[in-house]
Amino acid sequence: MNVAKQRENNDHIETAGCVGPYGTVLRDGSEYSGHYVDSMTEADLMDWHRPKIQSLVEAGVDYLALETIPAEKEALALVKLLREFPEQKAWLSFSCKDEYHTSHGEPLSSVVSSCLQANPTQIQAVGVNCIRPKHVSTLIRNIKQNHPTVQTIAYPNKGNEWDSVNMKWLETGTEESILHYVPDWLE
Repeated sequence: MNVAKQRENNDHIETAGCVGPYGTVLRDGSEYSGHYVDSMTEADLMDWHRPKIQSLVEAGVDYLALETIPAEKEALALVKLLREFPEQKAWLSFSCKDEYHTSHGEPLSSVVSSCLQANPTQIQAVGVNCIRPKHVSTLIRNIKQNHPTVQTIAYPNKGNEWDSVNMKWLETGTEESILHYVPDWLE
């Protein structure tokens, strides 16, 4: 991280370190459902994420990208863990199964409220990622409606569907190009 910042005239460069969901280590696609949080405590999740966050903070990232988080319990664990690094800024981005719910099934608007209440100063933006492009507009609009001053972020996937049985992405062929949706996201 520091290499980019050490070069001359790179004062404008900011870096982000990715902190993804616990479910990725299970290698069973559960990062797309978040079901693993049902058998874990918030403390378990904090303990698992702590070493990675510590390493990224020590490396000097400007932001932590707490991203593709599928469930409220994991999101709350992350924003509470962030307090252990009081100077660190972050954004929080969720994976969602539709236009209103996290991948685990909680209403995104209430999850965002809980997370911002748990850590109102370090979270710089809230949004969605690794979701179908057609869901972005409604999700971001709902975040902004309930939290008009929060910055939003969105970086969806191509629009394919995850096949958890065969562990692969399926081409749907029904999704518009991401470019089709961008003007609405910018409103």
